[in-house]
Amino acid sequence: MNQHPQDALQQARQQHQELIDSIEGIVWEADARTLRFTFVSQWAEQLLGYPASRWVEEPDFWADHVHPDDRGWALEFCRTATGERRDHELEYRMVAADGRVVWLRELVKVIARDGQGPWLRGVMVDITPRKQAEEEVQVNLALQRLRSQILQMQGEEDWPPLVKALHRELSTLMRFRASSVALLDTQKGTTSMYYMDGEEVHLFVSYELAEPLRRAVQEGRPLYRRSRAEMRARGEDLLVEAGAGSVVDCPFGQGTLAVSSEAEEAFGERDLEVLSRFAQLLSEPLGILEEQQRLKAREEQLYQGQKLEAIGTLVSGIAHDFNNLLTPILGGLQLARRQVPPSAALLLDDAENAALRAAELIKQLLSFARQDRVTPQSISLVPVLKELARLLRQTIDRRIQIDFHLPADLWPVFADSTRIHQVVMNLCLNARDALEDYLHERVERPVARREEPLRVFILARNMTLGAEAVALHPDARPGEFVCLLIEDNGPGMPAQILERIFDPFFTTKEKGRGTGLGLATAYGLVRQCQGWIRVRSAPGMGSCFEVYLPRAEEVAITAQTGQAAPPGGGAETILVVEDEEAIRRLMRACLEQRGYRVLTAQDGAEALNLLVEPVTVDLVLLDLNLPERSGKEVMEELNRRRWTRPVIVFSGQLTPEAEAALRPLGVRGFLAKPFRIEAAEEMVREVLDAAAQERSAG
Repeated sequence: MNQHPQDALQQARQQHQELIDSIEGIVWEADARTLRFTFVSQWAEQLLGYPASRWVEEPDFWADHVHPDDRGWALEFCRTATGERRDHELEYRMVAADGRVVWLRELVKVIARDGQGPWLRGVMVDITPRKQAEEEVQVNLALQRLRSQILQMQGEEDWPPLVKALHRELSTLMRFRASSVALLDTQKGTTSMYYMDGEEVHLFVSYELAEPLRRAVQEGRPLYRRSRAEMRARGEDLLVEAGAGSVVDCPFGQGTLAVSSEAEEAFGERDLEVLSRFAQLLSEPLGILEEQQRLKAREEQLYQGQKLEAIGTLVSGIAHDFNNLLTPILGGLQLARRQVPPSAALLLDDAENAALRAAELIKQLLSFARQDRVTPQSISLVPVLKELARLLRQTIDRRIQIDFHLPADLWPVFADSTRIHQVVMNLCLNARDALEDYLHERVERPVARREEPLRVFILARNMTLGAEAVALHPDARPGEFVCLLIEDNGPGMPAQILERIFDPFFTTKEKGRGTGLGLATAYGLVRQCQGWIRVRSAPGMGSCFEVYLPRAEEVAITAQTGQAAPPGGGAETILVVEDEEAIRRLMRACLEQRGYRVLTAQDGAEALNLLVEPVTVDLVLLDLNLPERSGKEVMEELNRRRWTRPVIVFSGQLTPEAEAALRPLGVRGFLAKPFRIEAAEEMVREVLDAAAQERSAG
């Protein structure tokens, strides 16, 4: 039976509709002159959420819902192709009813109708998954390129090239007007911002933490200001005045990556996701640079330690020679005073004072070289620092504020109280000198810090250091320590000065304001107490010295002694073993004035020849550094001979280590050159008397 033509037509239409509805794409037809839809398949509502009726009823529906970034070029492209009566295809984005951005690939055919002008027929296919996959590849490649650049970073000077590369990579993935990277230093309270200006990266440093950035870092999530009204409500009028319509700050570690656009609501969820991934990548250079800085600091500390050790060896040798020269000068002046009238004695006093000042200078050099004699013991720093605070407040300009913070439970330390007093005083006076450069306008003060009071901050605190302590300093080690912190807000020091501050005689002060030995002496004294000094400084940021001293178990109690009586003389025989002829003559003269019989030897071999049985020598004064056979070798030989007479050692290089090695060999006393002859005479008498008492008791 033949089908009725009307039924056949209806069936064909139904099949045609079913065919259109089965296509996973938007099938449409539109007027080529107005680009207004005349037909849209139901897939439009399923894909974008807008009813198909709206597509047909609203004249500019398509143009109004194309993504703003694609609208201009897409309209122009379609009108041009239609005007040329050519089929065309394009890929662009539309904004769905729920705000999603959907990528579409559109195929368009231009249809000619007799007497009606051209019509357009096309199909829109969802290519969002493909575009997302392509974008993911682009994002990963961009991140990989940036990571390669990050791995080559050596220091802060590599941030600008990285920021420029970051800007370039982001601009291929999203639209924005400006970008910047901000680094927050919570310790210094500063914000360093690298921002793109045209093709160049510029650095702006603010001496305060930018509140929006600090909040983004603290919360750990992007801070998105979507409109000018929102920025004004947050008090960020400067961003609006700079032309920003929307701004995003994405945090990483202690910093943020920011982008801005002139348009409001410019960034979608995908943009925020990409920004967050780029921001997290920026955490890597912070870790890399921190590790490199630790390694560099360690290398510099090792180099500094080796350099100072080498200087110390040189200094100790020079100091020994100077002490040998000063010993007969100082002793000769003291002997001469005994033989001249009072009027002439005044001239000798001046010469003696000059010799004593020279001796003190050598003593400072030996302190730096750790060759000076110190007697570390368990002491409390509280009385030492309280006395120091009193002295500082009396001597330092009242315009400089002195802040002391001493905890009541401060641990005792193993140190020499006199030397620690000297160390802290040296460091405080160094801080005072730095601040006086501001007071007397020898150095211009940064504008941002001119309202701050000039101050020296002194803090003592207990610290337990773990294995990470070795990164602080070559001498650092794990354990319990008291840390003395002396900090000023003066001009600070550049790196090239920091490298040399502990060098003897190095000073940046003008002539007459310093010898260059204060910090060198402090360095040596602290090392003798088994501690170390760490220094941090930067131009315009002040200086901070940290002195670490090992904790002691309990405070030692020192017995008080009365004033010693003037030294007496005797008739005993004394052998002076010394290679310097001037010192031999000095010792002979002073001892013979006291009634002693004096023999001399110029080297160790001659001394051993004189010290044979029958023994006629009651005491030996023995120099350590002798030709032929050293003082220690002489002592070892005397021990083999079972020598029982007392020995006093004198040297220009007496160290605690040398004394500890000689005491088991029977040495009864030690004299450090240069010495006062009264001190030598007193020790001679004491040692002889003690030996006589031992013999009578035995």
